[in-house]
Amino acid sequence: MADLISETREETLLAGMSDPDIPLPDPPYTRKEQLLVNAIIAIRSGGDGGGGGGVTSYTYLSDKPKIAGKTLVGDQTPAELGLAAADAIPTMTSDLTDDVGYAKSADVTTALASKADAAEMTTALSDKVDKVDGMGLSANSYTTNEKAKLAGIEAGAQVNPDVASAEADGLMSADDKSRFDAVMDLLRGATLHRIVSGDPAVARYAVTAPVTELTVQIRAVQSGDGDPSPDNIRPISGWDTATVTQDGKNLWGNGDITITGWTAVDGRAGYETLTRPLPAGTYTFSADITVDDSEQVPRFELFSGISPAVSQGVIRLAQSDTERRQGTITISETAAYYRFFADRSNALADGKTASFARIQIERGGEATAYAPYAGDHYSVAIPLGEPVYGGSLDVLSGTLTVTHEYIESYDGEELPGAWISDRDVYEEGTVPTTGAQVVYELTELRTVQLAAHSLTIFTAGNWVGADTGLVTIEYKATLPDAR
Repeated sequence: MADLISETREETLLAGMSDPDIPLPDPPYTRKEQLLVNAIIAIRSGGDGGGGGGVTSYTYLSDKPKIAGKTLVGDQTPAELGLAAADAIPTMTSDLTDDVGYAKSADVTTALASKADAAEMTTALSDKVDKVDGMGLSANSYTTNEKAKLAGIEAGAQVNPDVASAEADGLMSADDKSRFDAVMDLLRGATLHRIVSGDPAVARYAVTAPVTELTVQIRAVQSGDGDPSPDNIRPISGWDTATVTQDGKNLWGNGDITITGWTAVDGRAGYETLTRPLPAGTYTFSADITVDDSEQVPRFELFSGISPAVSQGVIRLAQSDTERRQGTITISETAAYYRFFADRSNALADGKTASFARIQIERGGEATAYAPYAGDHYSVAIPLGEPVYGGSLDVLSGTLTVTHEYIESYDGEELPGAWISDRDVYEEGTVPTTGAQVVYELTELRTVQLAAHSLTIFTAGNWVGADTGLVTIEYKATLPDAR
């Protein structure tokens, strides 16, 4: 059928070439049909039938224009072509909505109001700096001689290098340093009132008068870890005795040590007894050390026992930038013995010597300036007369202030203050579990008079500690001369 239709259209076109009254079939056309249509139109319009005349009738145009996908054919309305009606198109700016983003006259007026007017520009430009040939945007405002002088100053040079070093190093003027020195001269040798607290409390200046106050805190001890509960009972204990101990900073009382050709040791041989046993804790050893054998690195070892030997740790005294070497050791039991030994095969070469001078052992993990050994430590055990679970003891007057009381088995007693329990965590408004150990805070403190105790005079760097808790000491000291 397609071939028949195509043949019929072709016959119609062929007939139309000779008969102008035969209407042309409607497009679209095949390529062959389009050539015939072009020839017919050329003949009917008086052309010579040659190519190039083209279609002159819109009706027979095969590729008609479109708007919004709509082919322009016949009399179509804007709506049919997808266009807005003519009366819907704004013709004035007042018809536009604000989202168009057009500029209103008011906006333009506001913007122009901030512009610089001609008079202002003229005034501003009159103050400009004219460019000078051979110069940039700026120039030095001092003379060439001055510039040359500055260029000749060496890096790091200081003004008045002959002034006191404190001025150069500490930004203090010579006059200020003179005034400061005058004040320090008045203070040197003066008696200062000092109050220090700690665990232990450390007196860092030489005491020049008896200690006026020594107070130790007493705190209940709760064993175990974690929050107390019925499944994690943590028993509570108090104190029957408070032991107060005083020590100097340097705990080494065995003097200087020199060893020649030491060898490996067994049993007691080679071990020495410390003048001052060291309780469990962390200590720092320091000394001026010289060793003839350059391949050796001395070691220092502490022991809690020697039959058999129970080592508490070793310090390897490696060479440093100075002759003084140091190391830190932490011991878990009281150490009463020590020994020095060599790093290589535990032996020095025959006749070689290792010397240890100005030895210092001090508490903590940091070495400080050497201080001579001050003598045996002072310790006193003070009976409290009753188990104490919270309070403070004035050692010098013997006054015990009790701040907490103890209940062995709680049974609903009224608790006036905060409390701790062996099986409960305190919260305001709650009470402990029946049968629990309880220590509670008193609202009215009570005092107990005990025997008074004295304390020996301090030397610089001494410390005071107590097994029951924090220590506070009050004393008078002389400011040292730090010059």
